[in-house]
Amino acid sequence: MRSYDSRCLTGLLNGNIGVMKSTIGDLTDSSNRAEGVSMLPVVWSFGAAIGQVELAMPLIGGTFARPHERYPKVFTSPFWKTYPYFLPSLIGVSYVFVAFWITVFVFKETIPKKRRSRILSRTSSSSSDSHRDGALPLRDLFTYRVLLSVSNYVALAFLNISFGALLPLFLAMPLDIGGLGLPPSAIGYVMGGYGAATGIFQFFWFAKVNRMLGEKRVFMTGMMVLPGCFAMMPIISLIAQRWGVSAFVWVMIAFTMMLAVIMDMAYGAIFMYITASPPTKAALGATHGLSQTSASISRAIGPALSTSLFSLSVQGNWLGGYAVYAIFGILSVASVLLARRLPDEVWEEEEFDDDHDNNES
Repeated sequence: MRSYDSRCLTGLLNGNIGVMKSTIGDLTDSSNRAEGVSMLPVVWSFGAAIGQVELAMPLIGGTFARPHERYPKVFTSPFWKTYPYFLPSLIGVSYVFVAFWITVFVFKETIPKKRRSRILSRTSSSSSDSHRDGALPLRDLFTYRVLLSVSNYVALAFLNISFGALLPLFLAMPLDIGGLGLPPSAIGYVMGGYGAATGIFQFFWFAKVNRMLGEKRVFMTGMMVLPGCFAMMPIISLIAQRWGVSAFVWVMIAFTMMLAVIMDMAYGAIFMYITASPPTKAALGATHGLSQTSASISRAIGPALSTSLFSLSVQGNWLGGYAVYAIFGILSVASVLLARRLPDEVWEEEEFDDDHDNNES
């Protein structure tokens, strides 16, 4: 029960993601936003890699969990046996504590003080003034381009988290029920390698690929590989059942991870659509808050639905136990159709607030 409470509290305090995206939107424009966006998956992948516990990653979680068993000569107190995960949690809290004070003393407000004061004053002003150039009521945020951008982000987040929930199950389950029967250490290396590859690829190549193809093509490419990601798992399972977990199976796993890395590029592209979608510059934070909340709901549903369908598919032998992949493959195809509704180029951003500031100064 405590783990559920902890996860709920983590989610409650997770609003900083929307703030970070809004900050990048404030600090960049269409000429350099791709470079700013490329940093998000890098730090995310790095944090996920060093914090893993369940997948036996050899860093913070895997190294310092159960210290009384790993380092019995150092951690001799019964406290460490009673609370085996206190040490990695303490390290994580220490990092957050340091990051908090760095933010307090180093991080600078990205909205000019004059513009921020004007935005706050408009909140209490008349509705007509607010519609023209200030903060909008929430109902007025639901414009076509905001809803279209957020809907595509929700679809991507839902399918991605579902794939992420199915992949460890597929790797861990025995061969006779459609898995590969890999040990936790091997699963940890697969997942860690995937995270590292995502961060490196995004950092060095996302901006270049985005300039070459454009945001819509990048997003479409990411969404179009999702059906392949789901299809690869039953294909690999059938090969492994016939010839065992051979070198060819590992090549197929690596290929699947490459598809997933390409799929992750869609996050940067849709982020650029969302950043450009608000009807006014003052609504950027609210737009990212709406997108993050909507995506969080989909991320709550995705793992529960995908793992339940996995269990039902195996127990009922639906499509030979592979029905879950067929269902999510169909949903992935539907998401591609939704992605096609995005414009070929990102919308022109609302510049009124910045121009207005220049006129006042």
